[in-house]
This record gives sequence, structure tokens and C-alpha cells, in this order.
Amino acid sequence: MPFDIERVSIRKYRRSDHGDVLSLFKKGKMDNISDAIKFSLSCRSVLLMLLYGEILTYSIYGSVSSAALLCILLVAIIIASAVHFENGHINWSTGPNGDLNNILGVYFQHGGTLLVAEYKESVIGMCGLTQQLDHGAKTDIIPGTMEIRKLNVLGAYRQKGVATKLLHAIFRHANTISCKQLVIGVHEYPKIVEFWKKLGFKRYQGFPMPFEWTWFCPVTFAEYSLYQGVDHFVLKR
Repeated sequence: MPFDIERVSIRKYRRSDHGDVLSLFKKGKMDNISDAIKFSLSCRSVLLMLLYGEILTYSIYGSVSSAALLCILLVAIIIASAVHFENGHINWSTGPNGDLNNILGVYFQHGGTLLVAEYKESVIGMCGLTQQLDHGAKTDIIPGTMEIRKLNVLGAYRQKGVATKLLHAIFRHANTISCKQLVIGVHEYPKIVEFWKKLGFKRYQGFPMPFEWTWFCPVTFAEYSLYQGVDHFVLKR
């Protein structure tokens, strides 16, 4: 039977969902690693062209130049950087002091919430809402600002309307509390940026990563920004 978005129900997180939520988050991060590597390599077209040229040279002359070895090293660093970054996020969020090991204390305070998407009695997506984070004390916290966090959908159900359905439920919840604006932290990945802009969000503050200058770092992690939903159509205030 084909997937039917109408059969997806959105509800509040329950304690019994904890294992499913942890698994969903980890699987989502693994999918992100794959996407980040593909996008990063596609942006390194010069690197790839050089590498392909070296492979062709090897097939003809049977020798490998130092340039080819450098290309291979840079590709390996891109992959390792992506894996290291996402594994770090997994360990931080699911560790003893992580937000996903204290869901009630983090998400269900000050008007926040954590919603899950359920399909055929299985959790296939989630999205949280909390008070705005300080992002390393680099952010001016505006009273009444809530931050969207931990939006994750299982790979098999992505780009099928599940995330949008979760977010509209989050928007409705935001209207029931003293929320004046919404923000979301976004890595500058084109498809993600386009998704949030369609929902009425716009970039308003960037946080360059310490290693942004490094040519071989994963592009998707090089620029982290906050997108703001001020005067968003769902906030009727």
C-alpha cells in the first residue's frame, strides 16, 4: 500500500517513545552524513576532476602522482570530518546530560513541547520546541522567542510531507503560548534553506565554524545560521 500522509498522526511525546526517539535521531544523523559528503564532494568539482584525471593517468601509465595521493587524502578528510561532526552531535544529545535523555525537563518547560509523527503504530518523525538557545552566548535572546529543535524524519518518509505536517502542529502549539517569533538553526545546505524559506523563514544571524577557513571541511557544516520566523503567518499576533 502506498504511503498516505493523511494516515500520519501527530501527538505529544510519551515516555514509552524514548527508545524510538533516540533511534530516530541517530538514524537521521547517519542520513545527514551521507547527504553532507555527497554535497561537499559535488562542491569540490576541481578536486574531483583532478582525481578522475589521475585515475585515467594511472590506467594508461601505471603510476600514481603525489597530486592523486593528495586528492585521495582530501576526500578522506571530508568524509572523516562529516562522520566526526555528526557523531559528536549524537553523543552530545544522547549522553547523560543531553537533551534527549532529559526530554521532560528540556522540552516540556516554559511552554515547549516535543511532538512525534506516528504511522502504522510506528514513530517516523519528531520535532521539538524550546526557549531559544544562546548558541554559545553569541545570540541576542529576545523575550518570547522559541526555537524549533530536533526535526527528524526517517529516511523512507522524507520529502513526503511528514516534516511539514509536524511543523504545522508546532506552529499551532506556538500560537497557544506567549510566543512572539520562531527561530531554527540551519546548516547552509541548499535544500534545507529552500525548505525553510518556503515556510516563511529568513536568515538573520550566521555563526561561522572555527574550521570554516579549511578548504576541505564539509561544506554543509562550514556555515551555521539562525533562520527567523518573525511575523510568520502562523503567529497571529
